[in-house]
Amino acid sequence: DALPISADNLIIGKMLGAVALGFYSIAYRILLLPVEIFAWGLSQVLLPAASKFQDDLPRIRSATLRTYRLIAAFTFPTMAGIALLAEPIIHVFLGERMGPAASVLQILAPIGAIQSLSSSQGAMFMALGRADILFRLSALTMVTCIIGYFIGVRWGLTGVAYSYLISIVILTPYMFTRLLKLIDLDVRSVLKAIKAPTFASLFMSVGVYVLLYHTQISTYTDVNQLLMLVPVGAILYPGYIAITERSIILEILGIA
Repeated sequence: DALPISADNLIIGKMLGAVALGFYSIAYRILLLPVEIFAWGLSQVLLPAASKFQDDLPRIRSATLRTYRLIAAFTFPTMAGIALLAEPIIHVFLGERMGPAASVLQILAPIGAIQSLSSSQGAMFMALGRADILFRLSALTMVTCIIGYFIGVRWGLTGVAYSYLISIVILTPYMFTRLLKLIDLDVRSVLKAIKAPTFASLFMSVGVYVLLYHTQISTYTDVNQLLMLVPVGAILYPGYIAITERSIILEILGIA
């Protein structure tokens, strides 16, 4: 993803100016932190492990599903929380002058959830000795995103962010299909692996959204909103997981 990321910075800086680029860069950097911490870390573990049993497809399928499940368990609720609380997060940690970055952050948050899963694909293609497929997919992503940036920049920062989101949503099914076919893994198994984190994140989002926009919490200061809503999310998400699929919590505790 390095090439399209550089491209959007270049296009924004050239056509919208340094101030707009600053807002966009801040939003993207906040988005990238959870992906770097959780998804990329697991991918670095997955690559050497998968390389050792690349001829054992059942083990590779099992490792892939486990990686998707663990990444989703960490990044999905994080991205949902960032999308809902983007404004108070920006105001509290970066100051109100960086407020315009909040709307960009809300648009980019779903990209973070998607890319947290796709971040492991590069390691898998390399482990399977199919760097050629990885190169073609990277080139396709670069070209598609750059075209999208040039179209979206006409509507400013949010236009660039939406163009990036649309590009990723369009490309992701194809990219996943290429890897899943390679290891003979069906889409239904992947969806089953990430089902609990997905629904738990939605459950948490609904609860936080209702409290934020349909109670007096919306009138509180940014700091107080975070102090009240972050613990709510931290209760709702694991609570749902504990009821519907406790094995994920046990697995996370085992890794810890």
